[in-house]
Amino acid sequence: MIKVKINLDKDNYLQAIVALTSLCKNYTGHVLVLFQNEGLSGEEIEMLKDALHKYDVEVKPFNGEEDFFKFESNIIIDGSVSEILESEDNSHNKDFLSIAINADAAHDEGIGYDDIKGIHPIISFPKNGPWSCSDLHYDIEKIWWEYAKQTPIYLKLMELFLDNALSDSTLEDYANSIFEENKKLTKALNEVKAVLT
Repeated sequence: MIKVKINLDKDNYLQAIVALTSLCKNYTGHVLVLFQNEGLSGEEIEMLKDALHKYDVEVKPFNGEEDFFKFESNIIIDGSVSEILESEDNSHNKDFLSIAINADAAHDEGIGYDDIKGIHPIISFPKNGPWSCSDLHYDIEKIWWEYAKQTPIYLKLMELFLDNALSDSTLEDYANSIFEENKKLTKALNEVKAVLT
C-alpha cells in the first residue's frame, strides 16, 4: 500500500485533480483519491471520475469524519485535506502524514536528513529533483541518492550530475540578479538618506 500526499492548485482545482491521471497510472491495484468537496459541483465530480475511469480509481470527497485509512488501498490525498487530518478529532491519521514529505517544505520547517533517515518517507520534489543542478539542494536529498546507489546506473547519474554542475549557470545567474537588485536598493536607500539629511 502506498500513501501519497499531494498539493493541488486551489485556483484551478478540477484541472489539477484531473492531472492525477499521470500519477494514477504508476499504481498497481486500487487507488483511493480523497479531496475537499468545497466548490465542486456534482457535474464537476462526475467529470473528475470520468477522467480517471480507465484506472482502478475511486474518487471521494473527504470531510474528516470517515477513517479512509483503514482501507487497504493506495491513497492519494490533496494537501489541503491536511488541516482536517491534523485536527485533534483526526489525530489517529497523523502517522499517514509523517511518511509523505515535500522536500522544499521540509527544508523550510528545518527538517533534515538526520530527522527522517529511519522513517523511509515518500519525498516529493516539486521543483527540480536531486539529480538536477538548476536549483538549490538540501541534505534531505541524500535519501534519494542512497536509493540511487542501489541501481546499476548510479555511476552514470553521478557523472551526469557532475557534468551538469560544472556547466550549469542557473545559481550563478540567480546570485548575480540578487547582487544587482541589492545594488539598486542600496542606491535608492542612499538617495533617501541624502534627502532626509
